[in-house]
Amino acid sequence: MIYREAILSDIPQIMKVRLAVKENVLSNPALVTDEDCENYLTIRGKGWVCETEGQIVGFAIADLAVIMYGHYL
Repeated sequence: MIYREAILSDIPQIMKVRLAVKENVLSNPALVTDEDCENYLTIRGKGWVCETEGQIVGFAIADLAVIMYGHYL
């Protein structure tokens, strides 16, 4: 397994992984497009992929346009 920065040509495999998840399933997959993914990788943030045998098996994308705060008890 290797971890590396995501590039635009990874988008088809990223979307394949995104649509295959069993948790955090999209209620409407049509609402997340390849163009959205490109925007997150180039303008709004940055992404990384986990690759094994030439296939992307996981990814993470950080949205730098939205500030997130932790939850505290």
